[in-house]
Amino acid sequence: KKWTEINGVSSKYINGIYEDVDKNIWICTGRNGLNIYNSKTQQIEVIKYADMPESNLISNSLSYIYGDSMGGIWLGTFNNGLLYYYQHQLKYNLYYSKGQISGISSNYITSFASDKRNNIWIGVGEEGLLYFNRTKRSFKKISPNLKLFTTLAELKENFYILSLHLTADEKHLLIGTLTGLFD
Repeated sequence: KKWTEINGVSSKYINGIYEDVDKNIWICTGRNGLNIYNSKTQQIEVIKYADMPESNLISNSLSYIYGDSMGGIWLGTFNNGLLYYYQHQLKYNLYYSKGQISGISSNYITSFASDKRNNIWIGVGEEGLLYFNRTKRSFKKISPNLKLFTTLAELKENFYILSLHLTADEKHLLIGTLTGLFD
């Protein structure tokens, strides 16, 4: 198939694409905010922090987008933590960011995966892995076997999370890092 560039997107630096329940396409960019392609009007709405501070979108540097089974949309940022948007509500909720009492250990969000109970696993770059318990609305940091690493610097370098995948039977959380794949 021939690739055709889609015009009207605010950036060529695309980090994630998600189709919501209304068939709209959400496009997160690394430099120019969030783009939402409306499938009915065939128009792209560009949402940038500086243009719409009332939206609570805290950054134009978006690192990842993930849609959960409850209709919510999670947005990771490169420098300002985590946003959660429940469709049809008017704002993005800043769920947690570094510097607040939240349990989140990094402002750089790299990946998401969810289980059948709608809990969320979150990759946070060099800080490793977080588990968000939706019922308790709390985070827990999950650390790898520290015996594999001799120093904290070695741990951060070798366990820098880039991607996550929870298998359908939920027996394996596959963790893609800078240095390989872990289970």
